[in-house]
Amino acid sequence: MPEDKASQSQSFTNSPISGQVGQGRDFTQIQSNPTAASEQQISVVEVVELLDRLKALLDESSLPAAQKETAEKYLEVVKAEANKPEPNKELAAMNLKQVTETLKNAGSAVDVGKSLWQKVQPMIVPLITWLGVATNFFLG
Repeated sequence: MPEDKASQSQSFTNSPISGQVGQGRDFTQIQSNPTAASEQQISVVEVVELLDRLKALLDESSLPAAQKETAEKYLEVVKAEANKPEPNKELAAMNLKQVTETLKNAGSAVDVGKSLWQKVQPMIVPLITWLGVATNFFLG
């Protein structure tokens, strides 16, 4: 007499996980991350435009000169890498991280840095996608 296989299927929406679960003698589980596949990669032109906007925000800010100069130096390295045919995204990520840390540190020292960080943070998110690093690498 054939054994009946009980099965269960689960679906998660608005979640980073989707899956199917089977019960019985056989067990199958499939997981996928549909949101990762659907994230759109931004173009190099868009990356450079975002970096130019970040530079303009730094230029217009009233950050202390030393912090502004430090952040701009790191930002220039990121832009130089973005403009290369095969950018070193690891190098770009490390330098962009230095920019964000400089701004965060300025934010804890002066109120103007806090408002600057609030303006910069939304620009960092698309760059994170382009760089292919985890969000908490910059924002955590």
